Amino acid sequence: MSSLRDEAFSLLKEAEELEREASNQDQSPPSDGQATGEGKGGLSNYCSRLEESSKKYHEACYLMKRLANNTLNGVSPDATKMRTLLADKIEHYEHHAEYLIKKVKAYRDQAKSQTTENDSDRKKNSFAFEHNDSPISSWENNHSSRLDAASHMMPNAQNAFDNDKSSGSNNEAAVRTAGKASLLLSSAIALDENEEFSTAIEQYLSSAHFYLEAVKALSEDSKTETSVNRVFHEARSNNDLIASLKRKVKMTLDRVEELKKKGPLNNTNGRDYIDLHSKVGQKSSDVNDKLKNLASSHESTQHQLSQDEIDVLLRSSLIASGVFLPWKDEEAQSYNYFSSAPSSWVDPDGLLILSDRQKERFYKWARPDEILNMREGATSSPLQIKMVHSITPFTIKQHCVSDCSFVACLCIAAAYERRFNKRLITSLIYPQDSSGFPIYNPHGVYMVKLWLNGVARRVLVDDLLPVDATGSLLCSHTTSMMSGSKRNLLNDSSLELWVSILEKAYMKLCGGYNFPGSNSGIDLFSLTGWIPERIFFPEDASDVKDFETPVERAWERFAYSYGDCLITVSTSKELTEEKAAEVGLFTAHAYAVLGVIQTTNGTRLLQLKNPWASQGWKGKYSSNDKVSWSDPNFCAEVGYDAHSASIHDDGVFYISWDDVLIYFRNLHLSWNPALFHHKTTMHGLWNKELGPADDSFNIGENPQYIVNLSKNAIDNHATLWILLTRHVTKQEQEGGEVSNYLTLHIHRITSSKRRVWYPGGTNCVLTGAYTNNQHILIRYDVEGPSDKHLSIVLSQYKKSNDLCYTLSCYCTEPFNLSRPEDPLPFCCILKGSWELRDSTTSEPQNSLLIGTAGGPPGKGSFGSNPQWSLVVEQETFIQLKCMTQKSLAVNVVVVQTGFASSRRASGLQMIGKRVHHLYEAPIVDSGDYRYGFVVTERVLLPPGSYTIVVSTFEVGELGSFILHVMSDNQVDIEAMR
Repeated sequence: MSSLRDEAFSLLKEAEELEREASNQDQSPPSDGQATGEGKGGLSNYCSRLEESSKKYHEACYLMKRLANNTLNGVSPDATKMRTLLADKIEHYEHHAEYLIKKVKAYRDQAKSQTTENDSDRKKNSFAFEHNDSPISSWENNHSSRLDAASHMMPNAQNAFDNDKSSGSNNEAAVRTAGKASLLLSSAIALDENEEFSTAIEQYLSSAHFYLEAVKALSEDSKTETSVNRVFHEARSNNDLIASLKRKVKMTLDRVEELKKKGPLNNTNGRDYIDLHSKVGQKSSDVNDKLKNLASSHESTQHQLSQDEIDVLLRSSLIASGVFLPWKDEEAQSYNYFSSAPSSWVDPDGLLILSDRQKERFYKWARPDEILNMREGATSSPLQIKMVHSITPFTIKQHCVSDCSFVACLCIAAAYERRFNKRLITSLIYPQDSSGFPIYNPHGVYMVKLWLNGVARRVLVDDLLPVDATGSLLCSHTTSMMSGSKRNLLNDSSLELWVSILEKAYMKLCGGYNFPGSNSGIDLFSLTGWIPERIFFPEDASDVKDFETPVERAWERFAYSYGDCLITVSTSKELTEEKAAEVGLFTAHAYAVLGVIQTTNGTRLLQLKNPWASQGWKGKYSSNDKVSWSDPNFCAEVGYDAHSASIHDDGVFYISWDDVLIYFRNLHLSWNPALFHHKTTMHGLWNKELGPADDSFNIGENPQYIVNLSKNAIDNHATLWILLTRHVTKQEQEGGEVSNYLTLHIHRITSSKRRVWYPGGTNCVLTGAYTNNQHILIRYDVEGPSDKHLSIVLSQYKKSNDLCYTLSCYCTEPFNLSRPEDPLPFCCILKGSWELRDSTTSEPQNSLLIGTAGGPPGKGSFGSNPQWSLVVEQETFIQLKCMTQKSLAVNVVVVQTGFASSRRASGLQMIGKRVHHLYEAPIVDSGDYRYGFVVTERVLLPPGSYTIVVSTFEVGELGSFILHVMSDNQVDIEAMR
């Protein structure tokens, strides 16, 4: 034992010494020379030392594991203490070793990126103006030297990495504490529902206490948060998480105040709730006071719809199964639901198309009262119809329709409404009673509020439902629960309609019960209008792709989402049928996440529900796993009733986080928009004729929006979420192929009106991934004053169709959303080419001298390039853009060749003249030569004569081009011969 221990500690000492040597070597960021491994102190040596240090840490951990497993088998206090000590050391040093590897990878990625950028810059700058034997102007020399001298420095990441070492522990503690608070809150709500108010108050206050402890841990952690943290943790900032937890504190304390107003409580434990409240401390009272008016302070920065936006929304109202106009609360409340005779209203849009499974058992379309008559005699209890008996996820069952993701969404939305007493589902169905609760309408007409194509829309349905010969519903519905169960909320004698009516409305919106299936992100948005996000688990945790979320970060998003987010998970399509049957899952199937738990011993569990309301998980922590549930304290902490779970299969089960990562590929989250106090939404139409089909060279004609951030947003490093919703077309709903692949890019710009023309570049701070999903969400954390103006650029991959869309921006601080400046009103379109003239000589250099492919400034043949005379009679803004084939690098300049005053004084006509050399900077210049497309800035020209020159990077390059000369006044343009 002594030998293993000594060897392990010796390796730890060597690892620490190597790390110290690397740290002493690299007190400042590697220079350009160091980045390429030059010199004794280069990045290569630095990274090698860290890699060797990481290796020794791992070897030491291996030896300590052997020591713990093979030799410390005693049960004495000393042996137990030694095992605990070793376990802590192993965990610490394994995490530290992984941290070093991440650090090395980040530095090498930076070095690789920098080397590529520097090579590219040197190459690009050498392209700008090439030396030759012809006379070179002073401007050509100065401009070339300035470009060659440009370079980029690597950012100083050392201090950021050092600071990052200490930040993880606070986050981890916050997750555990928030998880404990969530368990207490769930328990309090259950006690509240059972009218055990005194004990509920105790649990509510304990929950608030632990939420505040999590807030404290996060507040301390935010002080050390760095930009490098964002490389590894790409979600909301700690400030947003703190705000989320404070909302939970407010909710719990508000409920305590409501319970106080009920009067004397039945204190079964003999303690007074006021004393319990004081134990939470003054802090909970302060937070309660500060957050009391949070809901009323919610601010939505909406703008007045333009006529173009109204036209877009009306155009998007026509889809496969009819016209669905935008929702109006006034119309829903004033609609005459009772004008027809009872049970006589029939949907004028006709009956819905049935699914194949429905057709196999279909008997008739029946009203609720008809269904009761068909069931009469099957039960001894009196039959009754109810719109809502109880909102709970445990009674919802998918049946005969392939809409598992929609039913999973109904389950989690119902769980949210029940848990937090907020009308998320019941607010969607009309008619309603005076308290705003949906009611059964004997006249058979219902109006349902669902979101589609950017806004909430009105869906009218009747209550004709498909049944078999026994009166059993052939659509999703609620079921009765086992007598005596904690979840016994309904009995067989009731016909509850809310699930069936909501499903029918959604199926009508989607074209019929023959619904091919969807995903939970789309379905949850349709039900709630909440912000949809999709997270992909990494296939390889050691190699996380750009579109994937690291495992630990994914868990944090689960843990922090309580009360602010609805979640579903979907099994991987790669899961085989045989393996799925073995473990009790189904391939490509959606499950509702009803709970997220991290216990005091570190166990991470999810509570899931199969929408089929049966056939649950068979693996670890299933109802068949007696070993995992053998500890009564563990069961009590989780809230698991082993007896009920073993005798009743309702499709609800617990599964470990590790198994979720094995069998589930992605998850869908829908975030409560109330997380953001500031929101603006705009709607638009992207005409396929606008701009190039391929925008890899020119994005200037793509739809663009500008986010102008307030001082508070910049100072507080606000979080900005941008949701792009592609409107569904009639053709898509009818099964047409979705060929629109969309994304969003974010560029930093210098003014509130500037249009972005070129894709990528150093000012592009976020590049989205193309997808044909209906919803695209990007998140951005404001870094500083350079983010004052952000341009949001829509991009399509191989544009082929007109496209309607909605863009919604959510921010934790004030901002406004605007459009870039309009194009200049006048546009002269010129066509030209670079070509060789016919020549009697066969020597190419002679033909070049008399052709129009003259090449860049500095070449003797520059003057032979295509040129135009430009005459400006009055002060005029002008902008030029040139499109050519992608293989040609092009540049456009405008040179002043005469002044209006001198020309008029001498009686001469204003006209430009051919330019052979650039002796001074052009008055307008498109900048570095670029392939395929260039554009100039918008420049104000005084009256005078000018010459436009369009050139290629190389002499003798042949091709054609189109030149747009845009201006705010009429100008005279004439080609030079």
